[in-house]
Amino acid sequence: NEAELRQFADWAHEGSAFLLAYGVPESKNQLKQYDEAFTAWQGASDKLHSDQEVINMLGAYLGQRMVGDFDME
Repeated sequence: NEAELRQFADWAHEGSAFLLAYGVPESKNQLKQYDEAFTAWQGASDKLHSDQEVINMLGAYLGQRMVGDFDME
């Protein structure tokens, strides 16, 4: 529904802050950058994002990439 779509968009948008929090600059193809940020997050002793926040952000980002890149719903 519309509320869920907005929530997914919000989570995907928060991904930029996730990249910056773990020292990975954004780029045109962000898949590699998200992988690098995720690795840095896993090794961080002082995590700025909870497990659930990371799941939501990365899941929403990857879902939106599939929608945009592969015309999926």
